[in-house]
Amino acid sequence: MKSTWITGLALMLLSFASVALAGGLDGKEVNSILYGEAGQAEAAIGRLRAAGPEGLASLLDAKKEIDEQIRRTLATNSPPDYSSVFARLSNAIDRVGGAKYCTSSRLYWYTDFEQAKAVAQKSGKPILTLRMLGNLS
Repeated sequence: MKSTWITGLALMLLSFASVALAGGLDGKEVNSILYGEAGQAEAAIGRLRAAGPEGLASLLDAKKEIDEQIRRTLATNSPPDYSSVFARLSNAIDRVGGAKYCTSSRLYWYTDFEQAKAVAQKSGKPILTLRMLGNLS
């Protein structure tokens, strides 16, 4: 049962490749963050942050798929302990989104005002600016 669950999780993570490729990413960022070494994870987080809201969306989609996979598995048996995987994923979501608790807020915070203005003008949405010392993360 454990190997079936792990195989299902691996196949699900591979499905994010097409979403990531649409955002100019190589599709391996989520796997690098969850299972790669520290240097690979850092590089993947940097690429996702540079991709903007699409990078954050790919991580949030990965979290949703993993949560759903665990719920389905709990109906028949108990999945292995993936608390370290969730901790890495939550940390990456916060760093890509630019603030703590992005897993809940699902907001991407721009740190470049000119970039934020361009996106706001293109989308027709207003800008919320916060002037703070330090950063939100």
